[in-house]
Amino acid sequence: MINVFHHFLENTYAAISELKRVTKQGGRIALMDYKKLDTGYGPPLRFKRSPEEVEEIFKRHGLKMVHLDTGVGEELDGGMKSHNLIVFQKN
Repeated sequence: MINVFHHFLENTYAAISELKRVTKQGGRIALMDYKKLDTGYGPPLRFKRSPEEVEEIFKRHGLKMVHLDTGVGEELDGGMKSHNLIVFQKN
């Protein structure tokens, strides 16, 4: 999922349940979305989630974070990258 997870703010449970349903045992779900920063870039801050928030949400569905890369996306002022890439595994 690239640049779409923030759209599921009201339907997060249903979205993750469907991702889990269509993922095979041992399969992975990759999520790349905007960092939770008020940069004027991307969606409003209220729609953005930190990696810790995303991990907790997926953990409740039995999905384990197996990779976090905070240096992806476009370069913002100050040399910071715009996105996080988080990969979860269904065990």
